[in-house]
Amino acid sequence: MPLLELRNVTVRYGRTTALSNMSLRIPRGEITAIIGPSGCGKTTLLKVMNRLIDEEPDAAVDGDLLLNGALVGRDDAHALRERVGMVFQTPTPFPFSIRRNVAYALPSRGVADREEQKRIVREKLAMVRLWDEVAHDPDRSALQLSGGQQQRLCIARALATEPEALLLDEPCSSLDVGNTANIEDILKTLKGRYTFVIVTHNLAQARRIADRIVVLMDGSLVEEGAAAEVFAAPRDARTAAYLGGAIG
Repeated sequence: MPLLELRNVTVRYGRTTALSNMSLRIPRGEITAIIGPSGCGKTTLLKVMNRLIDEEPDAAVDGDLLLNGALVGRDDAHALRERVGMVFQTPTPFPFSIRRNVAYALPSRGVADREEQKRIVREKLAMVRLWDEVAHDPDRSALQLSGGQQQRLCIARALATEPEALLLDEPCSSLDVGNTANIEDILKTLKGRYTFVIVTHNLAQARRIADRIVVLMDGSLVEEGAAAEVFAAPRDARTAAYLGGAIG
């Protein structure tokens, strides 16, 4: 059974169709990369997966979303987002301490004990290789961190509540090569324990880290499959053209 499944999902903004009759399965414990030309619907697809799309008043959504085989309706969005987290393109640390950023949602998840909160904060910051960099002063403002550190903090914050999946929308697009490599290695290390779905315009990144590839064009699913197979021998001519640079 897939962790996430979309069945016949269509998203429209007025007369514009952003996603058209999309059916897709996201396997558990892997890294799935969503690729395709700019404006093809990648971010829209990601927002469907945790029903963040419902927060957009001009979006009309048809079709079904399932988590672990169970239908997830609009009224289930809050509970869904506790199990399917999201990290955005631009780092979004809250304007308070590093420690409080990671612990932010823990009380609402039943973790009231301060020592347990501190343990979880240390564990998650260590997971993203940030604890050693901030251990001397985890109570300083998160806004004092570098861009790469802030993005790793956002990943730690999303993982603090132990989601089943984490959606990442171009998480490295504003980072340098070193920080990008660090985050890629973190995702590869943590897959299995978590499921990752990443939107990226960087084909080399998708090739480096993805187990599976989903190719979108003009709001439609063109091709999906094992990453090595899609890159080595794409089945669809449009995929081959995109991977070869003929479609931007």
